[in-house]
Amino acid sequence: IRLPPGSTELNIVCTALSYAAPEKVRYAFRLEQGQRDRADLGNRREIYIHSPRPGRFRLQVQAANNDGVWNEQGTSLKIIINPPFWKTWWFRTLCTLALLGLLFTWHRKRMANLCLQLKSEAEMERLFEKHNISSREREIIQLILKGKTNKDIEDDLYISVRTVKNHVYNIYQKFGVSTRLELIHEIQKSVKRE
Repeated sequence: IRLPPGSTELNIVCTALSYAAPEKVRYAFRLEQGQRDRADLGNRREIYIHSPRPGRFRLQVQAANNDGVWNEQGTSLKIIINPPFWKTWWFRTLCTLALLGLLFTWHRKRMANLCLQLKSEAEMERLFEKHNISSREREIIQLILKGKTNKDIEDDLYISVRTVKNHVYNIYQKFGVSTRLELIHEIQKSVKRE
């Protein structure tokens, strides 16, 4: 018997042929999945299995005649209860492969971004050396590239607005530009080209 996932109850009726005294026939059963001892049903012929676990097992049924002599061999029935799809090996394998694929993709993207960042930093360093930019001017350029105003730069670096303006003027002179937009454009153009 093959049962679908989510089967909550299994009812089986068994019969032993006894023409002399059928009401005195006794029944017992055992599930090979987890039950070692047989369960004595008395003269009831119905077997109720509540909440069977998914898997394969064998139901073994035995009967005793009206004299109390048990048929030790009995008969058996192979029962397969299919698990829900999320408990199957193929679904777990598929989820594992999908997770590994996502991790691999994330790792590759992270490494590509890291390489790109390192390449950009190296190109920026060459550009700064080429234009003889001081460490304070480098800090200011980084803040300008982030869209900071002179007031923001003053607050971030704890220097006066006048000092910020002097550094910005020197940076403009070294790059040969006259506005922030031209400076940003020049830096981006130089970094992409190199």
